[in-house]
Amino acid sequence: CLSDWSSDVCSSDLPIFCKLLGEDHDDVRLETYSLATLLEREGKLAEAEQLYRERVAMLRRLYGKKSDRLATALCFLGDLLFQEHKLAEAEPVLRESTDIRKAMGTKNGPAAPLHILAMVLQGQGRLLEAISTYREAAAAGSSGAQYALGWAYQHGEGLPHDIVEAVRLYRLAASQAFLPAQEALGEMYWRGEGVAQDFAEAVKWYRLAAARGNVEAQMNLGLMYQHGEGVTREPVEAARWFGKAIAANNPQILNNLAWSLATSPGTDARDGCSAIAFAEKAVTITSRKDPKLLDTLAAAYAEGGDFAKAISTQKEAVALFDDKQAKNEATIRLRLYESNTPYRQRE
Repeated sequence: CLSDWSSDVCSSDLPIFCKLLGEDHDDVRLETYSLATLLEREGKLAEAEQLYRERVAMLRRLYGKKSDRLATALCFLGDLLFQEHKLAEAEPVLRESTDIRKAMGTKNGPAAPLHILAMVLQGQGRLLEAISTYREAAAAGSSGAQYALGWAYQHGEGLPHDIVEAVRLYRLAASQAFLPAQEALGEMYWRGEGVAQDFAEAVKWYRLAAARGNVEAQMNLGLMYQHGEGVTREPVEAARWFGKAIAANNPQILNNLAWSLATSPGTDARDGCSAIAFAEKAVTITSRKDPKLLDTLAAAYAEGGDFAKAISTQKEAVALFDDKQAKNEATIRLRLYESNTPYRQRE
């Protein structure tokens, strides 16, 4: 079964393999796994689950209760059950996978099933058990668990706020090329949180993540070229990275980019035309229903000198804000636009 074939084509092949070779033949096991992963990618999770269960049953017949192949198959099944929100079913499957790998001392180790198990426990609201399991997974080498713990320490969610520990964990995950950790570590260096501020180091990590398609890293790298932070100021290179970031059509990314280009305190860092284009796109995607995005669009219009549009758009934002503080801050910006003054972030 080829990776670019449809699941319908592969499904028609599987009974033929079974009939010719027998259910427990290596080629049949491989075909079952290939079809299951293809169904999973296509979002046909119930069908994929049935095949993952069949693969587990095959491996039990062939190898008994202790084999690395069985542990791997159980891990795949547990991950799928987690995606289906079948948390109670996923837990024993993942615990069995973990126990097998611990008992056998396999080269893969228990990191993967432990990480998924931690997410299952978190989803069940069993936070203390989840944190303990995240720690065990991180110690076993799971980059995903290292990143999750780093995020919890950074934001003080479920763990004490400890920015230095967050950086340490992000660095461990980033050294294994875990994409979100590379972007997060770049941000820590850019902000100077938990480490000395170092724009060159921020560029290094943003570039690694951006090259692999992380849109936040692409946006931030573009901003660093726009501002000349850690690199020589190069508007053309900034535009190249902005282009990659906005291709994802993520309204929050578009909004963050537009806000920076519209309101940065430095003249060289602002670009009213680009800010308007990005903000208008974000507002269109969200059907003008998000007041934060409208607030940004108004700031972009003001930076571009179109105060009539800035005023009317800001009035839309003010009307939609429910939070009293946000409404007050938006009203202050409205008064600026009414006096033909653009908004600037504080340095």
